[in-house]
Amino acid sequence: MKNEYFNWMLGAALIAAILGIASPSQASTTTSSSPSYCPTLNFNENSAGIARDDVTYNGNKATGCYGVVSGNINGAPVINALNLSWGNDWAYLDGSDSSSGTYQGIKFTATATAGHEGTWKLTASDTNGTAPLNLPATFDLAIALKASDRYALWYFIDVTVNPTNTGEWEIEFKNNGGKHPDLSHIMVFGRDGHNVPTSPVPIPAAAWLLGSGLIGLAGFTRRRVTTKAA
Repeated sequence: MKNEYFNWMLGAALIAAILGIASPSQASTTTSSSPSYCPTLNFNENSAGIARDDVTYNGNKATGCYGVVSGNINGAPVINALNLSWGNDWAYLDGSDSSSGTYQGIKFTATATAGHEGTWKLTASDTNGTAPLNLPATFDLAIALKASDRYALWYFIDVTVNPTNTGEWEIEFKNNGGKHPDLSHIMVFGRDGHNVPTSPVPIPAAAWLLGSGLIGLAGFTRRRVTTKAA
């Protein structure tokens, strides 16, 4: 009887172990219902399967990424309403499925290849027609990839915008069927780069007094040494 009970318990444990091994693969076919930020180290994926190196800009990987968000993204109000840690002061530059935009005297046009991975291009032309020209310029950029019924965002900080800018993209998040969907459209947002010029730090009056006192003390000590030597 004991042997039969032992064999029954062993069989139950084996079945539970097999189910436990199978469950992660089943979970991997679903999409996270809670958007989250990407890890900042080693281009690791977040819970939805996206990472900072899924989108590049002029050969550079993203500073950060966020997603996956259910719904559509079709303008700056959508990204600003997310209240991201990157800020909510984004301006629409262009989308591959919509009209070109103008920002700070620069007209932008975004294009992208089809499929679930490919290349994209952002062209910029100066519209002021006078010197100094607006290009190249330093902006923060946010790149949105919309596919199926969701989208994700990639953040680039203080990048140089030239007349022609290129990158690569890849849809790593999955649709409700557990597959990588094809790109619907790419959308580009921008804002002023966050480079803060370095300015001289004023020295408090107390510091000037302390410095003057130290200089005077050094001079007095030197005179004492000189008098003693004489």
